[in-house]
Amino acid sequence: MRASFALGAGSRWKGQFRAGLAAESLAQYALTQMAFDPTPGFDVPSEEWQNLSGWQSLNLADVQIKFDSLTDEDRRISLNTGSAEMLYALLTALGARPAQAEEVSQSIVDWRDEDHDEHSHGAENYHYRNLSPGYDCKDAPFENAEELLLVKGVTPGLYKALRPYVTVFGNGFLNLNTAEPFLLRTLGLSEQGIAGISAYRVGEDGLAGTEDDRALASTAGVVVDLAGFIPVEDQNLLTRAMQDKRIGVQSRDFSFTVSSETPALRSKMKIWCVVSRTGQIKAWREE
Repeated sequence: MRASFALGAGSRWKGQFRAGLAAESLAQYALTQMAFDPTPGFDVPSEEWQNLSGWQSLNLADVQIKFDSLTDEDRRISLNTGSAEMLYALLTALGARPAQAEEVSQSIVDWRDEDHDEHSHGAENYHYRNLSPGYDCKDAPFENAEELLLVKGVTPGLYKALRPYVTVFGNGFLNLNTAEPFLLRTLGLSEQGIAGISAYRVGEDGLAGTEDDRALASTAGVVVDLAGFIPVEDQNLLTRAMQDKRIGVQSRDFSFTVSSETPALRSKMKIWCVVSRTGQIKAWREE
């Protein structure tokens, strides 16, 4: 009995090791691919980095490997630079009541800023120290999205809703080339303006991912490029957003998931990674 248990445990450990090695190898290959950027001034979904997420699966000997979920982090709102207005708009779009959205958006700003000045509906040390157990307001940038669960007004349900749309990575600007329409609304753009940006991006054939897709190649040229696609009011909004450093056309950081499995040895491994365009690893988690 003991011998068979030891053999089984040894086989599972061997399988876990092989699964982990295969997943890490594919992740490292992805890092080398990400380091190549033919258009350093802007990033769009039709570039080579997006092709990595088209891999479905690979079979190497008895190890099955899957690479998926590659996205640029700059399509999300930065918890460290996103304005209270953008966060409020996101929260209400996700179904939060106006009072709750105001409380949470201002509390996020209070959590990350360096001062101890409390916004009218936000929170600083007084609120957090009176919790049980109590703790201080961080008054420093978010290091991970999970910190939201420490912020006043953020329930587990609200965190789950927010998580896909916020980030602590990237350059802090919402990339107009990759942000989905849902997040473009946080800039205050009209539905006509959002539709115009989408129409510009997909090109004449109206289909994303084809050869005639268009890119906003520079932040300075955004308004000129979109002049025939969005109303004047939205052009003015984008001009102000550009001046306030809320929008851009580049993506600096990218996240992806690699999973591997050795069915015969009943072993699995999953790696979640965030990497910069230059190949610098920003986050690495193994499961």
